[in-house]
Amino acid sequence: MGVIKKRRVISLGRTARLSIGLAALIGLLLNGTYVVQAYLFSEIFTALFVSGRLERIFELLLLLGGILLVRPVVLLLREINVFRVGSRVKSDIRASVIRKLRDVGPFGLSRGRSGALQSTLTDGTEYLEPYFGRYIPQLFVSVIMMVLTGILMIAIDPVVGLVTLAAAAAAPLIPVLWDRTLTRRGYNNWEMYNTLNSEVIDSMQGMTTLSLFNAVQRRRSEMNDSAQGLFRTTMHQMKISLLRSGINTFVVLLGPACALLTAVLRIDAGVLPISAAFWVLFLSFEVFRPLLDLASAWHFGYMGRASGSVILEILQTPSLKNIPKSRVDRLGSDIVFDEVSYTYPDTERPVLEGFSLSVPPGTRAAIVGESGCGKSTVIGLLTRLADPQQGTITIGGEDLRALTEGERTALVSLVPQDPVLFTGTIRDNLAMAAPGASDDEMRTYLSALGLDALAVNGDILDTSVGERGALLSGGQRQRLCIARALLRKTPILILDEATSSLDGETESLVHQVLDRVREERSRGGGAPLTVVMVTHRLSAAETADAVVVMDAGRIVESGTHADLIGTGGRYAAMHRAATKRLVEL
Repeated sequence: MGVIKKRRVISLGRTARLSIGLAALIGLLLNGTYVVQAYLFSEIFTALFVSGRLERIFELLLLLGGILLVRPVVLLLREINVFRVGSRVKSDIRASVIRKLRDVGPFGLSRGRSGALQSTLTDGTEYLEPYFGRYIPQLFVSVIMMVLTGILMIAIDPVVGLVTLAAAAAAPLIPVLWDRTLTRRGYNNWEMYNTLNSEVIDSMQGMTTLSLFNAVQRRRSEMNDSAQGLFRTTMHQMKISLLRSGINTFVVLLGPACALLTAVLRIDAGVLPISAAFWVLFLSFEVFRPLLDLASAWHFGYMGRASGSVILEILQTPSLKNIPKSRVDRLGSDIVFDEVSYTYPDTERPVLEGFSLSVPPGTRAAIVGESGCGKSTVIGLLTRLADPQQGTITIGGEDLRALTEGERTALVSLVPQDPVLFTGTIRDNLAMAAPGASDDEMRTYLSALGLDALAVNGDILDTSVGERGALLSGGQRQRLCIARALLRKTPILILDEATSSLDGETESLVHQVLDRVREERSRGGGAPLTVVMVTHRLSAAETADAVVVMDAGRIVESGTHADLIGTGGRYAAMHRAATKRLVEL
């Protein structure tokens, strides 16, 4: 990792600057106790072997005992502060990543894997605790203590001091040569861990499919190969790391030997008194002690640099950009796509190109076309899962980018093909989207959509749906989510293959309910209900006010069902093919 990238990773801890600074101060205090200890030891040895002043030993031992009592308190303070730094950094980064994921939108994250994001949010941020709690403060401690102890060594003797400082300055240089290799391998190791985690999550989510295809054993073998690869990479990385630590320890221990040898030569030359030998011996170890601590902190924190770089990539992903509002009056519900183009990340071919569409308020519009023509992308852009690279999308004349999240969601309700239900009762799931809806309103919509059979023991609203709606059929989940969307009473309802699990009769019932709701809103004088349907079933498009036919990201035909059948174009061909398949069945 280059210096610039390393500085960027360090910027992730900006919210814990004060705590990191406090950690550095505590580290200086801790190292200060060692320097005082070194001085007391030198005085004790001098009294015993040089000056013969044994009366001072008791006093020196009392001071040494005090230092030994203070040090555990300082160590406790350091560990408490490491926890504080880690908690602050982890909570801030997790919140920042979650906000970024929201701001980028699902389309912007389409190239990533949910398992990789999950491991980054959990394990990846955990690695930042030792990085910011131990390694970064120790960097400051090491530099400051080397300078201070170096000054003390120079005060004892300039030659001894300069030799010691030269050795201390050279000590980090050899281990630094390993940093590039270890950081690169650490990044690769983290990527392999992310990949394995993603494969585990994919396998757990797709266990039913793996079982049906008799592919469990094959999948297990593939995951075992990935795990073995991660194990080999980790072991190889640990070997390099331990070799680095060994070299670092050797160099650090060589420094005091050089200092002591120089001091002996200076004593032999008559420049230094013999009593200075003990002070040089013990103090020289304190010059290099911060470097040993730094090596230990680096060993704990270097994975934080790897995971931090991944977090930085996420945080630097371009977000959806908002623009100023052009007006402040009440928004309407007309939808306009004006020359919209969109290309997914890491792809070259645009999925929408020059797409223009106008849907007046109160219209029921159906968007049809072959798979991959861009229908769902139209819906994704309308719900602002991403912004178009070219062109604009407006609702009520206002650019989507100028609307707040609250304003946008107050206008649009979406029912996707695979809707999400949360563990709990039907009431819980309906009230989540429409907290102001009464029980009677909920029952009315459920009954209208043919869900009365869900009332097994008592009130239908108390029926449990299970995890992700597992206790309901696919068609029941879709109708329940349509009821949830209607209860929100937004002026725009989007159905993205929302009736794909329904039979023809039940689908017809759903469209009758939609027509009834549209009529009721029109009679009530409120905002008319605009319905935009994406569907492969042309039967759903037959009663639509407008049918839009897409191909290769463009609109190739539009009009009513009768008009398009009469023109004999793409829609008519699709309708004939669908009718033929029904006859064959």
